[in-house]
This record gives sequence, C-alpha cells and structure tokens, in this order.
Amino acid sequence: MKAMRKENQKYHTLRFKVEKPVDITLKNYEGFRAVETGSIIVDYKKEGFEFLHSFKFVLLERYVHNDFYFEPYAVVCYELELEGIGVSKEKAYEHLHELLEFYFDGTCEHCDNVEEFRKIVKDNIDRQSDWKRYFQEILGRVAE
Repeated sequence: MKAMRKENQKYHTLRFKVEKPVDITLKNYEGFRAVETGSIIVDYKKEGFEFLHSFKFVLLERYVHNDFYFEPYAVVCYELELEGIGVSKEKAYEHLHELLEFYFDGTCEHCDNVEEFRKIVKDNIDRQSDWKRYFQEILGRVAE
C-alpha cells in the first residue's frame, strides 16, 4: 500500500545508525534488535488545526524468526504507541507515516478546536506504560 500524504501534512525523518545494536527482550519483539534511532518531525495542518512536534522512534530489525511479526522491520514511535512494519526499512517508515496521518486525522475529526486537539495528543504522549518505558530505556542505551 502506497503512503497517501496530503500536501498540507509533512513528515521529516532524521535517522541515525546505532553503533552497537541492542537486542529487544519484550516477548512480541524477540528476535529483533534496535539498529536505528531518530525523530520524525510532524508538521500537521488541517482546517485550522496546526501541530508541530518531533517524535522519537527506534527502528527494529529482525535477525531470527519471530512468531508475532512476519515483516523484518518495525519502526516504533513509542510516544504515540504506534509502530510501522515493512519488508524494508523504507516500507516500515512509510507505514509509520500512514499511521501518523490516520492518528492525526482521526484525532482532528473528534475535536472542536485546536486546544482540545493539542491536549489529546499531549495526554497520549505523557501517558506512561511499561511498553513506553521499555523503549525509552532502549533509546537511552543505543544513544550511549
């Protein structure tokens, strides 16, 4: 499926190769290791709704069989709890960009104003979970 981006929505991806890949130990991600990290800058504009934010991500590459993920790459944007998967790194990033578009369009449709939109996104970013904390720790380990 090809990414369908509207002209007023832009995603800029800054990628950095990890010098020492880190094995992922979460059950669903066994057999993956973190190989890239970076940020995706989202510049979202739609019908009076404007949002600019940089989201951190970790790119995972499968090195042995995994029963949960059949694709060899997964890009985890843990701040929004989204992950794009693909047969290549580029396809995984495209999938994540599609998910970001669906997320922001869906959030926008349920909001009456930009303040409500920003609050929902901020609350999602601030909400903590073991999954988010795990990937924050991985990001810290690969950045060393």
